[in-house]
Amino acid sequence: VPDTQELHDPFEGQRDLREKLVRAVGVAGDRMREDRLRALRAIRFAARFSFAIERETWEAIEESAPHLGRLSMERVQQEIEKTMAQVERPGDAFRLWRDSGAFAVLAPALAQLSEVALATLDRLPRATSAEEAHRTTNRLIALFLDVPPAQARDTLRELRFSNDRVRWIGDIVERWHALHEAIRGEMS
Repeated sequence: VPDTQELHDPFEGQRDLREKLVRAVGVAGDRMREDRLRALRAIRFAARFSFAIERETWEAIEESAPHLGRLSMERVQQEIEKTMAQVERPGDAFRLWRDSGAFAVLAPALAQLSEVALATLDRLPRATSAEEAHRTTNRLIALFLDVPPAQARDTLRELRFSNDRVRWIGDIVERWHALHEAIRGEMS
């Protein structure tokens, strides 16, 4: 209350902040059914601030995963972009996407994302200004390096990335796979 400077906290948000915990307000399953994007946002916030996700909220995210296909792909793409731009260690967020089943529904090519790929992603710096937007693209490239090039391009198109981004990321993924095969052939 502004006049008395009293803080009313009926959902004990202050406690959750101290405990570094993401928790849905009220019944977690209801919140996820009301807006399926909340599952992805909860994951992004947890990863961005190094918070844990409260058990009931996590269970609601897992239960929501099979229904995430109802989201527009533009919204999903925006959530991926925000994660890349805002989260220091995006692998933490995308591990939760994978483990919750979100990738299996939204981008099946990424459903089996390896720990090596996630760790690689975390080594790439995030953009801290508009001049560093290429860093977000670098992170997107790393996200798709384990995916066969044609499948990477298809997934990027399905997620409504621009034609330029699809072409750029797809070409680098293709070259990565060719280099990988050449190295493997030389080591055999």
